[in-house]
Order: sequence, then C-alpha cells, then structure tokens
Amino acid sequence: MKFDKRFFLVCMYVLLASTAGAEIFPGPITSWNKTAKVPKVSETAYVSLNASVIGEVYIGDNVYIAPGASVRGDEGVPIYIGSGTNIQDGVIIHALKDKFVMIEGKKYAVYIGKDVCVAHGAIIHGPCAIGDGSFVGFNSTVFKAIVGKNCAVLHHSLVTNNVKIPDNKCVPSGTVIDSQHLASTLGNITEDVIELKKEVVEVNKEFAAGY
Repeated sequence: MKFDKRFFLVCMYVLLASTAGAEIFPGPITSWNKTAKVPKVSETAYVSLNASVIGEVYIGDNVYIAPGASVRGDEGVPIYIGSGTNIQDGVIIHALKDKFVMIEGKKYAVYIGKDVCVAHGAIIHGPCAIGDGSFVGFNSTVFKAIVGKNCAVLHHSLVTNNVKIPDNKCVPSGTVIDSQHLASTLGNITEDVIELKKEVVEVNKEFAAGY
C-alpha cells in the first residue's frame, strides 16, 4: 500500500484537534503574576476550537464553552466556572487585577457557580460572582457585582457598582442596576424564566458531552 502523505497529515490534524481542543494557553508572566499559570479544565468539559481560555482559569465538570468565547485569566485571577455551566458564543470573561469577591472564604476575581447560563455576547467582568443556577442574558454585563443564586439578569442589562442581587431575583431586560436601593426593588424570577433556564442548562450539558 502506497504511503499517502496528504491523507496522513489530514488524519493527524483531526487527531490533534480532537485531543488538543481549543486555544488553551498559559497566562503571561507579569509584575503581578510571577508564574505562567495554565488553565485547569475538567476532562468532561468541552471548549470550542474557536474559544480562548488563558491563564489561571478553573473549568468544572460538564461545562460547555461555545465558539468565540474568551475566558482570560491573565490580569485578575483566579477565574472559576462551576460544573454544568454554559458560556455561550461571544461571551467575555475577564477581571481587574488584585480585586476579589469572597466565596466560602476563598478569593476569586470571577466566580461563576454551577448550572449557570451566560448567554450570547454577555460580559462578566470581575471582581464579580454569579450564583448557582443563575442566568445572564444576551449582551448583558455584570461588573463589580454579586448576583445571587437562581437569579436572572435578562437581555441587555447592566449590574454594577458593588451591587448585590439577592437570591431568586430578576433584573428585567434593558435595566441598569447600579445601586443597592434599585436591587432591593427587584421582583422574583418568574416560572417561565425558571423553565427557560433549566432547558438551556440541559441542552448545553448535552452539547458538552456530544461535541
């Protein structure tokens, strides 16, 4: 059988793509990060070939990171993404250096809990935290804020200025929440949003396994 170099190279490319996966790189050495930290990604997580994960990032079990997402742990670190969470197309996750939130006695630049949905085009910029089971909608931004568990920050909204959103609350689409007073006026998440959130989580867990 004649050796086909071209066929061999194609096979090698497919093999490397399936095993090496996405653009997963160590962070740069800087004056505030003295070592080149490498992302830690669960074997059951999926990171798209068109996504970037850089630096001190921890990605849990069954996480799905879609094409075009950028998770950059090169300035503020660490960045933590909990199990079952999905980070959708075009999402940006980054943080300011030496700024933290405290979760269960530990410091994080960005903390995203388990079974969280971060929808297309959202920006999660630390210091911030998103609690378990919460939803951040299309093109919304969370910056210098804490969003509680089982919340929804609906599409095109902004949560910022050291606000804390209590558990089970909903930020309506297009809303700016930049004071604790405004956060205290929010209503509870509705059943239709809860159902949407559950469905999106389950779909993206299947993506993590299927891809």
